[in-house]
Amino acid sequence: MLLCRLLKERDWVDAFLKESDKRRRENCKLATDFFDKHHIPYLPPKGTVFIWVDFSPLLNGKITKEASIGLYWKFLDRAKLVIPEASTSLFRSDEPQYFRFIFGMRRDVLEVILLRLEKLFADF
Repeated sequence: MLLCRLLKERDWVDAFLKESDKRRRENCKLATDFFDKHHIPYLPPKGTVFIWVDFSPLLNGKITKEASIGLYWKFLDRAKLVIPEASTSLFRSDEPQYFRFIFGMRRDVLEVILLRLEKLFADF
């Protein structure tokens, strides 16, 4: 009931959507700037809260399903991050170097994630 009443409040809905879009764009810029800084290619997002990141520079020339699964486990074990890789996830990509990086979250959480990734990148 409360949600129904909120959705009928056009001013509230408009303000919510505007703020939500602003935060999505800001987080997207933070994430893409980070990947640009580290020379990690990605597919620019189009109105979504995730980026397809090409982590082939971290695969040491081994662009295979097995290598991408190994990188997934490095993200999990060393950085405590779950970044789904495309070949075995629900997304079923034929390009195992792509990972789905989600940036739709609170900015402070995204900043922590990017710091963890930066520390991990130093090992490569």
